[in-house]
Amino acid sequence: MLDDLPPTRHLADWRAVLDDLAASAAEIRETLQQPAAPGSAAERAQHTALWPHLTAWAEHGVIVGTLAESGGHHHSAPLP
Repeated sequence: MLDDLPPTRHLADWRAVLDDLAASAAEIRETLQQPAAPGSAAERAQHTALWPHLTAWAEHGVIVGTLAESGGHHHSAPLP
């Protein structure tokens, strides 16, 4: 996805954001595969542990959407 974009000075930062989101997605999937009993202290602990990952997606998920929508289209001007 990023390899299809024109080079910019922010490309490494975007890669870092995507890597962080991938790690968060993996953590979310792993946790949801082993759900705790509803209403238990373990469930509350899971929710607490997942909250930062869900927040990261809420704050930065639009980047993934924007890059995916670009679909490898080459832009004539560098991206901001």
